[in-house]
Amino acid sequence: MADVPEPYRKHFLGVLYDQYQKAKNKNDPETWARAVHCREYLQKIGGPDKEADTFQEVFAGFGIKEEVAERYRELCEDSRSYSQN
Repeated sequence: MADVPEPYRKHFLGVLYDQYQKAKNKNDPETWARAVHCREYLQKIGGPDKEADTFQEVFAGFGIKEEVAERYRELCEDSRSYSQN
């Protein structure tokens, strides 16, 4: 599993994921962009092939593994939800 340094973990949780969650809760049409930004950051800090592992590492201690996996699935779904309505 990835070894995520604390400054990266704090930035992801305190800024990027927080902005994504706020957009999601407001049903903001930009939710997909926030989700994409989260995923890009995960890939940057852990590598493209370790995105899911990096997400698990960042959320270690914040919930059971299945709940964290569900959060990651939602993030992935939202990142692919761009609509040109």
